[in-house]
Amino acid sequence: MPYLKKVFIFILVLIQFQSVGQELSFIENKGQWPQGVLFRTQIQGGNLWLQEGKLVYHLQDFSDLHKAHFNGVSTETPKIREEVVHVNFIGSNKKCSIEKIGKSAYYYNYILGSDSTKWAHDVHGYESVVLNSIYPGINLRMQTSLSQTKYEFELEAGVDPNKILISYAGQNHMHIDRKGNLILKTALGSIIEQKPIAYQMVGGKKNLIS
Repeated sequence: MPYLKKVFIFILVLIQFQSVGQELSFIENKGQWPQGVLFRTQIQGGNLWLQEGKLVYHLQDFSDLHKAHFNGVSTETPKIREEVVHVNFIGSNKKCSIEKIGKSAYYYNYILGSDSTKWAHDVHGYESVVLNSIYPGINLRMQTSLSQTKYEFELEAGVDPNKILISYAGQNHMHIDRKGNLILKTALGSIIEQKPIAYQMVGGKKNLIS
């Protein structure tokens, strides 16, 4: 359909955990984290890492640590339960130009350890980030809010959406429910990627397309 303009494929991600209770943003990596990490944002139950060619859900349970703290001395070392799920964008461009939108007025300083080369100053968060040309003619836009995160592929006119290939690793089980949502189950809860929708903006209006 050569007459079609830009197409957006929208995927909303919901994490089944208690809300973290604060406005979220994508924190840039200025050397405080390993190479390959681009941004980090908090999610309900842990962190979401935007890396080169992938997303990484890092779910954490600190309940044993909290119990030990409030109950006094314990003879056992508190355990921190963790689960990691990888969302791999197969065949994607690992080195994308990055657009950062909605810079925070505040900033962070990371002064960790004695190696000053790993310290980072004036680190800002952003409301959304765009990885341009993650596939040829396709951008990846990431956005987050208080309770949910979404990622959206922006396709230029005539670009085949079948270029987008995604694999998942680390979950205990995955299935598609009756509503078309993808459920990734872990020992610490479920990651839900809601059924994708595709739309175009025509005359300022969102038109759904199949």
